[in-house]
Amino acid sequence: MPQPTSRLTAELDRLRRENQRLRRLLELSETEARLPLGTQAAWFDAAPGPVHAGSPSETKVAFFATLFAARRDTYGLRWESSRTGRKSWVPAVEGGFRKGREDAR
Repeated sequence: MPQPTSRLTAELDRLRRENQRLRRLLELSETEARLPLGTQAAWFDAAPGPVHAGSPSETKVAFFATLFAARRDTYGLRWESSRTGRKSWVPAVEGGFRKGREDAR
């Protein structure tokens, strides 16, 4: 019967080969495949506390920065309505957001 250490080493080698295969399929560079630094999305070093529409802007920004810290493909864009003067942030959408666009849901 194989030793537990050799079984673990074999499993680790198998998982590393599978990761390499998946990176090739996804066409990820070494930089893209590298683990993100800092806080992971939904993993908090400290509880973010209650955040709501009336929270200060700094609290909202800190909350969303924590949520998206690990995401390289998502970021916010600031917009302002010239008609109403309303200002806000929205997630970036490839090609820009357009009302009625199928994939902009």
